[in-house]
Amino acid sequence: MSGDEDEGVDVLLFEAAGFRMGTDAAHVLRVSKSPAEAAAAPGFGPIRAGARAIVAQGPSGPARSVAVDNILGVRRLPAGNLRPLPAFLRGLIHPAVIGFALMEEALIALVELSEVEGGEPR
Repeated sequence: MSGDEDEGVDVLLFEAAGFRMGTDAAHVLRVSKSPAEAAAAPGFGPIRAGARAIVAQGPSGPARSVAVDNILGVRRLPAGNLRPLPAFLRGLIHPAVIGFALMEEALIALVELSEVEGGEPR
């Protein structure tokens, strides 16, 4: 996640597979309301009717669409609330999860959407 310790990081919050997640808003190119685009995009599990597709481009590689259930908005989180993924969790959870954020006493999974497997370049 990019950001400055004093300023924090803008995080796009969304729901997918029954969980609240977030991604660096600086990597998000657009959010599609197209049911066809959401249905064609990979995700974190089965998607609900009315799903959205987030088109994101990470630090390397092409932009990719990822299906999510709902967009919750953008929040600026203090950099001190962001934590990298602990080494013991690597390989045990979805490979796109890069860390966690503490938000209102809840943990939010931070994901690099461009790393979700199966996404078609856009």
